[in-house]
Amino acid sequence: MISVGEWQIFASSLKKRTIRIYPMYVIFTLITTGILIAIPSLFFSLKYSNSLLLSSLFFIPSQMDNGDVTLILAVAWTLSYEVVFYLIFAIAMIFPRRYGLALICVSLALWSISHTVYQGEYISEYFLSTLPLEFLFGVLLCSVFMHSENGLRVNKPLSYFLVLLSITSILTIPFNFPYDISEFRGNGRFIYFGIPSLILFLALFNTGRPKNPIVSTSIELIGNASYVTYLSHFLTIGVIKFIMKRIEIIQSIPLSIIVIFSCITCTTVGILVHIFVERKVLGFLNSRA
Repeated sequence: MISVGEWQIFASSLKKRTIRIYPMYVIFTLITTGILIAIPSLFFSLKYSNSLLLSSLFFIPSQMDNGDVTLILAVAWTLSYEVVFYLIFAIAMIFPRRYGLALICVSLALWSISHTVYQGEYISEYFLSTLPLEFLFGVLLCSVFMHSENGLRVNKPLSYFLVLLSITSILTIPFNFPYDISEFRGNGRFIYFGIPSLILFLALFNTGRPKNPIVSTSIELIGNASYVTYLSHFLTIGVIKFIMKRIEIIQSIPLSIIVIFSCITCTTVGILVHIFVERKVLGFLNSRA
């Protein structure tokens, strides 16, 4: 029998994640919707409809005429998976820790192999993939973080080498892999991106917290702003492209410089949105939760 207190833990977990994720997602979805309605030519295959907006607000992707499966805020596609993960995680919190952890791991593993036993319409093809393995990697990282206060006992030079190796792998594989780019959105992505990312974070964890307070505070701020950076970078890059098309001198700048500038700009915009919008929205909602 599950007690009232355990159900309260379940409800509290979902409420916290909803407040953290949903309001900013809705804001950026509505901003993108406004742009889509006002200037539809800016979007390749996306066509506005009430059903598209409604399904997007519930993280349910829609299939476009050309076969693309997307939300209105296309870059937020991983949130469709994250919502399911949060539900699994909240259910697991009802049980004792070791059973809850086992439930999470088994659920994610079964979810990851489900595509091998069922193939249906676009919605099942979208959700049934190996992507949950990357959530499983996250659970592993959390476990290491909680139980290894002194790191992984790997010398720091090796840790820095692994950081460099994993970043190089993530940046170079898409440009050198001989197959179609769709491979990177398919069931092999946990190999191309998931494993290098796992190595990257494990290695970074082993390097320890930066001693310089400015560096440490900056990294923390970038991390806190990462969610709205993730939501806003699509719009930020759109503005950069819009400006580039209208100023000829910018078009002669090397692509590598444009990419670096875009990354810095997207990060800066994300931090500003976090400070002036997200903090206020979350503060308001948490004070009334």
